[in-house]
Amino acid sequence: MKRTRWGVSRWLAAGWLTVALATSAQAESVLRFPVPGDLGTRPAVTHDANGRPIGRASMSLEKTGVATIQLTGTAGVDTGGSTRVEAEFEILDSGRQMKLVRQLSESITVEGRSLGTLRVDHEKGTASCTPPPGSDREVAVLPLPQADRVANVPLHLLFAPLARDEQEEIRFDVLLCRDNPRFMEFEAWVIEPESGTVESDAVEIRYRPALGSLVGFLAQSIVPDLRFWVDGPEKNRYVGHRMPLYSRGPEIWVLREDVSPSDLRTGLPRSNPSVAENKGENQDENRSHAPGR
Repeated sequence: MKRTRWGVSRWLAAGWLTVALATSAQAESVLRFPVPGDLGTRPAVTHDANGRPIGRASMSLEKTGVATIQLTGTAGVDTGGSTRVEAEFEILDSGRQMKLVRQLSESITVEGRSLGTLRVDHEKGTASCTPPPGSDREVAVLPLPQADRVANVPLHLLFAPLARDEQEEIRFDVLLCRDNPRFMEFEAWVIEPESGTVESDAVEIRYRPALGSLVGFLAQSIVPDLRFWVDGPEKNRYVGHRMPLYSRGPEIWVLREDVSPSDLRTGLPRSNPSVAENKGENQDENRSHAPGR
């Protein structure tokens, strides 16, 4: 499939610019998303780095009020360790669009320790990194970037325009809470499948710290291979993702339970979507670095 770059004026004329600038850049996210037509919960399976099922996961989008929608994602390993993310949206434009209002992320290590809580409040224009319980560190509060495009949580929605071939690249910001709390610019793009290598019509998207700055360049050596997959008629249905379970935690693959690793270009063998008896091994917590925490 050949991808071409369209001019902004053509996007505006077509009404397809789904990640758009808000009318006011003060105290609100500039990101906009189409309201999904298929709300609900999608059960998923957590796989280890070798493709073995080791736990359960889920991704849900539910209407929580007249004009609010909440995204909730969970991923866990049966032997210990989990991550939970949430994002709240406000419905706009007579129900056709929604804007990001709040984001939350918390991870538990394989030893059962909380890594603290990441919060982003787009209405207040602030983000906070709460340290683990019992830590002598103070809560870090940061102002959001002036053009607020922070998107730690709703990545499969953010990447949908790439899957629909509406954009060639998306740039966004991620809040990193580990060590020195800061925002880092990321870039995302589509990985074109090789002929005959993929059994699913899911679109593979890769993302990483943006190049062009010293910080971004140095980050390439410590950030793992990060991927998302989306599919469906509107190309915004969650299929799966690959990343560490938490910052410096074990690498996992989270795939919708009706999708096998071999259905995607993962290089992993086909596995039974039910949770296997082999739960995998605890891995070195310092082996990788995830964007969320």
